[in-house]
Amino acid sequence: MLLPGGVQPATLVLDGARIASVQPADSDVAGALDLGELLVAPAWINAHTHLPMSSLRSIGGASARGGNVVEDLWFAIEAQLSADDVRAFTRVGALECLLAGTGAVFEHYYFADALVEALLDVGLCGVVAPTLQDLGGPGAEAWPEQLAATARLHGDTNASERGVVMALGPHATDTVSDDLWRELLALPGTLPLHVHVAQSPEEVARGAARGRTPVERLEAAGALERAMLAVHALYVSDADRARLDPARHVLGHCPWSQTQFAFPAPVARWAADGFRVAVGTDAGACNDSMNVQQELRPLGCGGLYGVTDRVASAPLDVAAVAADRRSTWEAQQALADPAWLLDTVTTVPGGFHPGLPVGRLEPGAFANLAVYDLDHPAMWPALDPVRALVYGDATSALHSVVVAGRVVGEVGRPRALLEQDDVRAWIREASERLRHLRHRVGLS
Repeated sequence: MLLPGGVQPATLVLDGARIASVQPADSDVAGALDLGELLVAPAWINAHTHLPMSSLRSIGGASARGGNVVEDLWFAIEAQLSADDVRAFTRVGALECLLAGTGAVFEHYYFADALVEALLDVGLCGVVAPTLQDLGGPGAEAWPEQLAATARLHGDTNASERGVVMALGPHATDTVSDDLWRELLALPGTLPLHVHVAQSPEEVARGAARGRTPVERLEAAGALERAMLAVHALYVSDADRARLDPARHVLGHCPWSQTQFAFPAPVARWAADGFRVAVGTDAGACNDSMNVQQELRPLGCGGLYGVTDRVASAPLDVAAVAADRRSTWEAQQALADPAWLLDTVTTVPGGFHPGLPVGRLEPGAFANLAVYDLDHPAMWPALDPVRALVYGDATSALHSVVVAGRVVGEVGRPRALLEQDDVRAWIREASERLRHLRHRVGLS
């Protein structure tokens, strides 16, 4: 079992949705399930995603990545969505997460009630941040309703006891007015912020027109006094990063998505300054996968791809290339540490929201577990189980998944989930709704 002290034999005692206790492996617990040599680990946490956007996979193709795909393409499609569309599409995205061993997501999208209902339908834990925007975007007219829904759902004990809680979801610094910032920050201080920060040149330019960088805009609004998941942060300078507080502010990083629509954030600089990093997939529309474990390899070693620029120089200076590789590795070596990478999808996001303790196998935490067969060829020989989880094809070795104390599918067969009548009906509904959506927006 992967516990805070390392891999060791133990017995987990569950009480409904939560872990009641962690006892020695030889404890006599009635009805205990003996998993033998299988590894029980915390289920993954996807720290930034837009689950309904899995419906937009492949739309636009590679050509859409050349500009601002959010504003140029997705906003126009999202303006045609209904709440029922969002609930249907969210269910399918949530199913994909469960089958990859993910137990919780940080969801940021439109239609608050539909998002919460979909997560509860499927049984996936989550921190839901209903998208708030009033200066632009598909939700510009709906923000009063979504802000009210955020406050109302924050008090929904039925949802919170099942592992679905709320956060504040201002969209970005260029789509939220000063007035809306005041409105949303008036909500309870226990609600953290989940916001896109400096994610595009357009956002930075709009801030500059007002005389402020995106981070300065957050500071002026009073947002930096809150716990905040600052997502992407591609255009945050060293000076602006110094305005942020590592104790309150977490970098939300989506390696593969950022590579497709922009470039990866300079995570090594954030980590060197003491900031915690929480990893997400972003949307299926810009990633094609909701498997957050696959994000860890590009995060750990992706910076070395930059060395290839030197190889193209003429004449080729092999010694310079080798020196560049060494210096690049030294600058980002800490990011390749399996334990650090594991924390970005377990303990860091799992400790961010006070209402959703996940990412650790300890009393009081939600019972979100992923069980792996270390003898599976994808992980064998798992001499270092943490490295095997982070760098291996862990999903292939996934034996069982438990979320909020409930087994996904069957013990030893999570994919049995897809055989359930209601699940098959959800997928049919989502497919039919997607067909109608594509017709409405003029896509063949």
